[in-house]
Amino acid sequence: MSRINSLYDAIIRYKVKEDQCTNYLLWLLKKLPSNVITEILTIADLSINNIPYHFDFIAQYPLSNSRADALIETLDDKYIVTEVKRYSNAFDTQQFANHFSSAKDEFGKDKVWGLFISGDDHIPNDLLKFKKKHNDRVGFLSWKDLLKYLSSYKNNVKDGYEILINEFLIFAKHYKLGSVISMNKDNILEFLKVYPIVRKFEEPLLEKFNQFIIDLKDKIIIQSEEMIEENEKDKLEKFPTIYRAINLKGWFIPSSSGFLFLDIVTAQVGVLLTGYQGIKEKKDFIIYWNDKIKNKFKEDEKLFAFTFDDDEVSFKIIGGTKGKIINPTKISAFEQYFYWGYVYELDLDNLNSYLEKIPKDYMKLVNDFLDSP
Repeated sequence: MSRINSLYDAIIRYKVKEDQCTNYLLWLLKKLPSNVITEILTIADLSINNIPYHFDFIAQYPLSNSRADALIETLDDKYIVTEVKRYSNAFDTQQFANHFSSAKDEFGKDKVWGLFISGDDHIPNDLLKFKKKHNDRVGFLSWKDLLKYLSSYKNNVKDGYEILINEFLIFAKHYKLGSVISMNKDNILEFLKVYPIVRKFEEPLLEKFNQFIIDLKDKIIIQSEEMIEENEKDKLEKFPTIYRAINLKGWFIPSSSGFLFLDIVTAQVGVLLTGYQGIKEKKDFIIYWNDKIKNKFKEDEKLFAFTFDDDEVSFKIIGGTKGKIINPTKISAFEQYFYWGYVYELDLDNLNSYLEKIPKDYMKLVNDFLDSP
């Protein structure tokens, strides 16, 4: 049992990832205005009347028949026994029932509520049955809904709260809260079945695709007539995403002005121009984007807007941006990175033809935006 008073208490003292996630969340909630927890409980559909604005939090609370991940305690002696899972499909009815009944024995049945936080998109069926059985004294909160709420709240507060929330969101992204996948027996058996094939062919396939990206880069450099050169310091030659950066003369970002990539997970090849890769570049770029090129982006309906996922090490298409006038500063996915360009399905029968088509498309892209009025 521990009261979380510092990030050291939250993370360093505990080695289990789920405990770290729980503890960091409790630490954050203690630092934020007290109305935040009441709004979160509302999202969780937890029916508690007359919620006071003061809470305390105890991590890994030992009960008579179980250990709850957290106990939330109000000033007027209400107790919310909490179980947290990083994954989806991880609700354990017996475990949660033990938490709930033990807490009622310790604090009184009229003073106890239950809360389950997990990677499920919706309340698990077994939890829904449990909730109905106990007169709605049980709530469910998905990591996705929690992170969505915190992201929205961050954009409307000051006084340093936005910094605290942003650090937690970075932590949540690192642990893939809301997206981590649970593996059942069938998943494990399927993985074990295909893994020997992956081991056998991964190296020759990696070599083949790296050579394709090198050939593509060379073709683009030749067609550019010395406008483009390779940035040899910015490249990745392993899965899931192979990429090469290029430097473009006259572009407002002279180094890593664009990228060529092959993503083995999405089975796509892409060619991009760089908008920005950091806050300083973003500040300078957005003026140029608004004044000169956002309308041109809309006019080409084959163009997509991309960000970069540091955890998955891949360029990501942001849906709904194609053929639209967009302001990257208003879209959270573009907080750190912004690119735009063309993407092609990884068709093994057409790799040779891609070496002719893609360089022409890329030079058209370069010339269209480099010459923007």
